Amino acid sequence: MSHQLPESLLGYWGKNRLDSTPQIGANHDLEAIQSWLNEYKDSPETLRSYKREAERLILWCWQQQGRALSDLNRQDIANYQIFLADPQPRSLWCGDKRPRTSPHWRPFQGGLSLASQKQTLTILKGLFNYLRDADYLRGNPLALIKSITKQTTPRKTKRYLEQADIALLFEQLPMQADNAKSHREWLRERTLLAFLYYLAPRASEVASCKMNDFFQRRGRWWWRVLGKGKKYAEIPVPDALLSYIQRYRSHLELSPLPEPNDDTPFIRSIAGTSGISANMVYRLSKKILLDAAAQIEHSEPEQASRLRTASTHWFRHTAITHLADQGVDLRLVSKTARHSKLETTAIYFHAEDDAWHNAINPSPTPLVEES
Repeated sequence: MSHQLPESLLGYWGKNRLDSTPQIGANHDLEAIQSWLNEYKDSPETLRSYKREAERLILWCWQQQGRALSDLNRQDIANYQIFLADPQPRSLWCGDKRPRTSPHWRPFQGGLSLASQKQTLTILKGLFNYLRDADYLRGNPLALIKSITKQTTPRKTKRYLEQADIALLFEQLPMQADNAKSHREWLRERTLLAFLYYLAPRASEVASCKMNDFFQRRGRWWWRVLGKGKKYAEIPVPDALLSYIQRYRSHLELSPLPEPNDDTPFIRSIAGTSGISANMVYRLSKKILLDAAAQIEHSEPEQASRLRTASTHWFRHTAITHLADQGVDLRLVSKTARHSKLETTAIYFHAEDDAWHNAINPSPTPLVEES
C-alpha cells in the first residue's frame, strides 16, 4: 500500500518526527507501526486487537485528515475521539462484519461505546509511547488527552448465554446425519461447543490446543494452556467434557483418552489431518449459534435474537457466569478464568442480584388479583 501513497502521508517528514536516527528500523509511519506490532507476535489476540486499532487510526489520518500519523497533534487526537463515537460519513466507515479482503469491508460496525473508546485510546497511547521511546517521534499527543472517566463500580457482564440457551445448543441434532461428512461436522461442532463451555478458552487457545494438553495427574484430568500474556495454567477437566473428548478421539480412530506423546491438534479439519485456525473457531461457533437460532425463530424470538447476537467470546463469559451461578468459590472461578484480578471475576457473580430480587418478592401471591 505504501508505494501508492505520497510521501507526505507516509510520514517521511512528519511534524512530530524526531531529528535523529530511531532505535527501530523504520523510515516511515507504516514501518514504525509494524515494528510496534511485532512486539506482540507471540500474543495472537492482542496482536489482532492492536492491529485493528492502528489500521483504523492510519486510515482516518489519510482519509479524514489528509495527514500522516507522525503529523498528529493533541487537537487531532481530540477530533479522532469524537469520530470514534460516530464515524462519518457512515457509508465509508461503517458496515456489517466482512472478511478484510471483501470490497464491502469497513473499519467499524458503528460508533464505539465509552468503554470501547477508552480501550482504543489506551492501545493507541501505548503505540505512541513506543514510537516516542524508540526516538521515532518527539512526543506522544495522547499524553495530553484527559482519560475517559472510569466507572467506579464494575458493571455485571451481560454478554453471556442463559442455561436454556446452552441446553438448546447441546440438544441440536444434525440436519442431515445420513452421510458421513455431516456426522463428522456435527461431532466436531459438539466437541468444540463442549470445549468452549466447560473450560472457557479463548479462540486462539482452541486453535493452538494439542491432544496432550489434556493430561492425567493423580487420577484426575487437567488441561494445560499457555494463555494471554504467555501465562501458563492448568485447569481441571470436567467429566462431561472428557466424555466428549473420548467420543471425538474414537471418531478420529485414536485411543479414547489422550496420550502423553500425542502432540497433534485437538479440534481438527473435517478430514482430520490438520488443526483449525482461530478464524475457523469463530466461524464454527457462529454457525452453531445461528443454526440454533433458526430452529426457534418463530417459537422463541427473544432467545433466537440473543443467540444471533452472541459471538465466540460469549462462550467464555457464559462458562464463567455459570460456574458462579453453581456456587463455585470466587477464587476457584478466577483460577479457571485465568483472571489476574478477583475484581474481574466478580462481575460474573449474580447471586447478590438474585437474592435482592427474591427479597422484594417474598410471596408468589399478587397483591391485586387479575380479573
